[in-house]
Amino acid sequence: MDLTTSTLFTFDELHRQTSRQLPEGVIAGDTTFTETMNYSDTPLANLLLLTTPEISVGLGQIEYTVDFEGRVTAYRYDNSPNGGGRLVARYYYDERDDYTTDAGDDSLDNPDEVVSYTHDALGRQTQVVQDFDPNSVGEERITGNKYDVFGRPIQIASPEGIVNYAYDAVGRVKRTWTSVGTTGADLDNAITDTTYGYDELGRLETVTVVERNDVPLGGAAEETTYAYDDVGNLDTVTHSNGVVSDYDFDDWNRLTSLTHTAGMTVLADFSYEVDTDGKRRSETESVAGTTFDWVYDNLGRLISETYDGPSDDYTAEYFFDLASNRVRKDVDTTGDGVPDERTDYTYDDNDRLLTEIFDLDLDGADKTTCYSPTRYAWRTETPFSTP
Repeated sequence: MDLTTSTLFTFDELHRQTSRQLPEGVIAGDTTFTETMNYSDTPLANLLLLTTPEISVGLGQIEYTVDFEGRVTAYRYDNSPNGGGRLVARYYYDERDDYTTDAGDDSLDNPDEVVSYTHDALGRQTQVVQDFDPNSVGEERITGNKYDVFGRPIQIASPEGIVNYAYDAVGRVKRTWTSVGTTGADLDNAITDTTYGYDELGRLETVTVVERNDVPLGGAAEETTYAYDDVGNLDTVTHSNGVVSDYDFDDWNRLTSLTHTAGMTVLADFSYEVDTDGKRRSETESVAGTTFDWVYDNLGRLISETYDGPSDDYTAEYFFDLASNRVRKDVDTTGDGVPDERTDYTYDDNDRLLTEIFDLDLDGADKTTCYSPTRYAWRTETPFSTP
């Protein structure tokens, strides 16, 4: 077995996956890049003797996982008589020892982060609470969900706002609106209100904004209409500002042209060529006089992009590591086959982007952008030299 290209899996006697080991090439010389899954087989009778069977684990449920970086996600379920074994919480720990200590005390009091789930009697998720710091007050993000008698979501309330949904007789969304509150007059006081219409085949035909930013639009409602060809491909979109987008497809239903017009004026006219496997090979825009050409390798990865236009022509080439992460981008702006700009990329052991180093003229880094595992971290920039 070639361990540089093989992903290995292990299973227990009940055929449950217990580990996944990535190829050796992901970390040079390291054969331990493994995530693990752990299960609890505590029987139901024992779970029902617990003080809180509604927050427990057993019955073959997955108890916790350890990811490639040693971080633990622990799971707890509602195993009470009416709980149905539904997931009710996830607990996140930076270290496995932190979790085992908590679990050994028969409590999960010291996680680094907790996500809790609440369900109604029909098992539908009604609330999600993300506690980013269980040891502090006010670090929670709460999202609430409401449903109609058919189990369709009719309201999602989050810190970003409240979105409401209404349906027609056959279950299609006919209206969405944001509101200042979740009930009564506050619910009826729409801030932004949009309605939807469908053709006889159930395809979206109209989207109409009737209120925006708490201002009813009345006769100035903004309507976008959609039309389809005989096989169901989108044919035209008529926007509320009068711009019409016209789509054409080949016999394999692949887009070959897209034209945007305002009255008799052509705003943009795109034509496309595709490979036999469906990857787009070129794009030509006749109004601006621009062309893009793309080349792919045998794995389907983009390795070259060439732009030809009125100015600023370039050719970009892309290079990859064994895990298909893009590690370098070279740009030739003069057409002499020699790179004029270069961007190098580095990744952590979990294939997440760590640094992006841009060199404008191949004389040293002009801009370095760094990322943490969860967000943009920082950037250093050297002023570009001018001729």
